Amino acid sequence: MKKNIFVVTNILLCIIIGLIFITKLPQQLGIHWSSSDSPDVYVNKFVGIFIFPIAILLTWIIHSVIFKKMIKTQLNNLILNILTGTYTVIHLFLLMENLDVLNIKVELSGVLIGIIIIIIGNLMQKAKMNPLYGVRTTWSMKNEEEWRLSNRFGAKVLVAYGFAVILVAILLPKYFFPIIMSLLLIVLIVVVYASYYFYKKSLKINN
Repeated sequence: MKKNIFVVTNILLCIIIGLIFITKLPQQLGIHWSSSDSPDVYVNKFVGIFIFPIAILLTWIIHSVIFKKMIKTQLNNLILNILTGTYTVIHLFLLMENLDVLNIKVELSGVLIGIIIIIIGNLMQKAKMNPLYGVRTTWSMKNEEEWRLSNRFGAKVLVAYGFAVILVAILLPKYFFPIIMSLLLIVLIVVVYASYYFYKKSLKINN
């Protein structure tokens, strides 16, 4: 992995802030809130302060090993930095919530999921045909042109879905998972059908 000062700084920042407040944090940290605005998932505080530093490190490894060959270096680094910064912000909000500094009504995990979906969607437009990532259907894998059309359309739908996830997390946190799962089903159906449509359309043109 190449040296990335921003990523390393965020890992250290998360750990240091967690250790500074370790004595003031409750023994069990709430990491997920139910529809009644009370924590329903807890972890030991010594585990909790390292969740996001580890998530940042794993994201760094994945981007350095997997996405390195699929995406241009500058774009890959930009996306990695956005994810890293997002993880750090969520980490700070989580600590503040457990310190009773603020009262979060937003489904934070939903905001994070939405941001990641938007980033993944944008990446799909530039990804080359591969066995791991993108709109990989029987039709999109026929040739480079089908891949390009399917992934360009799929990327737009996925980005729209990502923004929808963020809005639901902010406006309707109590119904977050039922709504986003229903929307996800619609997204999958639309993207798969679009891939089939592009393939059939290309057959008509070529014939």
